[in-house]
Amino acid sequence: MNYWLIKSEPFVYSFADLEKEGSSMWEGVRNYQARNNLRAMKKGDLTLFYHSREGLEVVGIAKVIVEHYPDPTADSGDWSVVEFAPVRRLANPVTLKTIKADPALQDILLVRNGRISVMPLEAAEYQRILDHSEGKVCMRDRQIIDFLAGLTIPEGVPEEVEVMHPYQDDGVMDLVQQFYSRYFADEGMRTGLFGINPGRHGAGLTGIPFTDPKRLRDDCGIDNALRSHEPSSEYVYAVIDRMGGAEAFYKRFFISSLCPLGFTADGKNLNYYDRKDLQQAMEPYIIRTLRQQIDLGLYTHTAIILGAGKNLHFFEELNRREGFFEQIVGLPHPRYIIQYKRRFLDDYLAMWKKTLDKARRANERSRSRG
Repeated sequence: MNYWLIKSEPFVYSFADLEKEGSSMWEGVRNYQARNNLRAMKKGDLTLFYHSREGLEVVGIAKVIVEHYPDPTADSGDWSVVEFAPVRRLANPVTLKTIKADPALQDILLVRNGRISVMPLEAAEYQRILDHSEGKVCMRDRQIIDFLAGLTIPEGVPEEVEVMHPYQDDGVMDLVQQFYSRYFADEGMRTGLFGINPGRHGAGLTGIPFTDPKRLRDDCGIDNALRSHEPSSEYVYAVIDRMGGAEAFYKRFFISSLCPLGFTADGKNLNYYDRKDLQQAMEPYIIRTLRQQIDLGLYTHTAIILGAGKNLHFFEELNRREGFFEQIVGLPHPRYIIQYKRRFLDDYLAMWKKTLDKARRANERSRSRG
């Protein structure tokens, strides 16, 4: 059996029309490559039905019931038709955006040459699109976006402490969707880097850890009207630049925080460990959300902690009890480096790169052994 994809403008002829009629002659094809594909179809072959111009999504499955014969609508030329019957409507349409975002589907003609109306598919490509429809493909971008959108305000926060929840803002979520759809639209595993909690000028503003508006715009190519500068973001993106740029870096690393929501008191940033009552209240929340973050596709051999002091010590104790990772490696926090060690910046950049590369290799080896 062979597999195909056919395109039709739904305002001209939709899958619903095919369902209503029960069968249809696929006439009017006037492209030689598409015609040859029609002629290669055999009775019983399956084809995905794609709505073009409007909808831009795969909506159903049809089958070939009559093989090619001359197109009766052609006034001249050597053109052919086949006849199709509906098999079933997809439970969930698969959009062109989803298909383009999936590395496993980058070679199909729908992505490479959108003008062809009849195209072949490999069996694996056909099944992959059906897997998308049935929710069997765990694309990291969707998982991460859903995780962030589903974060709730933790209980037990001291009254004088304000919780910073940027993901309740529609503008922030738009930036979040653009960022993760650009860099995490795959099923890959990544090495986790964990900061403390979001600050007002970075993730608290953009929703992206250690990414202020300038870095989001200049380094990630995501335009925004926000105006702010975070020294930690400046340093992190200097590291990212040394490691090949944002696309190469985020393909292998996931940056987050032990506590995914931030805190302020008296208008100033507050770390979860700055107050004992806040740390105690946040510990169950950190445990729960950290397990959720690991499920986003993180390796569990080695994790990187940003902040070699209280953040590292807290997490080491937590990890001893909960067993999140086999080992934890601490790095000096970006803010500390920028504020106090800027004259040694090149040394710290080299140390970070070496540590991250080592952790990545350890994680990838552990997975290959597993």
